[in-house]
Amino acid sequence: DVMIRDLEQISIKERDEKFFNLEGMENLIDKTKEIINSAESEICINSTVPIAKFEIEMEKAVKSGVRIILFSNPEEECRIKNVEQYGYFRERWGDEERIMIVADYREVMIGGGKKGSKIIGTFSENPVLVQIVSEHINHDIYFSKLQKKLNKSAVIEEADRTGTIAEKKFFEELNKKG
Repeated sequence: DVMIRDLEQISIKERDEKFFNLEGMENLIDKTKEIINSAESEICINSTVPIAKFEIEMEKAVKSGVRIILFSNPEEECRIKNVEQYGYFRERWGDEERIMIVADYREVMIGGGKKGSKIIGTFSENPVLVQIVSEHINHDIYFSKLQKKLNKSAVIEEADRTGTIAEKKFFEELNKKG
């Protein structure tokens, strides 16, 4: 009776929310291609990796009606028609390689690291991670639009900053470049 009661209280997940780890840039690129190929309606990508690495897959996706929103190096113009491309001013790009991709607001992969170091990543269908990465990509787009509108690379005035470790590291790196 106790076991039956306990079993009845177990909730069944609607979908698998496991996290799969990836290692190495080639594995991240391969997984990116796989995600692009499986997308049905929308792909959001934030990548410092040259988009030529998955341009063929992006072109096929666009031809099949998939909307692609790309946040990448603005100096590397995407040659595929109908890809919406955004990017920061050049000084915002560092020595890190990274790929963030969300497909159909259903699956997500994030990964990267410093060039020449160990590259790691994670793939999941976890809805919370999908939402967080989607928000991150959208916020990057909003900031890039503000940069262009205000014609400056740092759009957050010092008085408005939060003082977090991540923010301090970001502005230290930005100041080194500029």
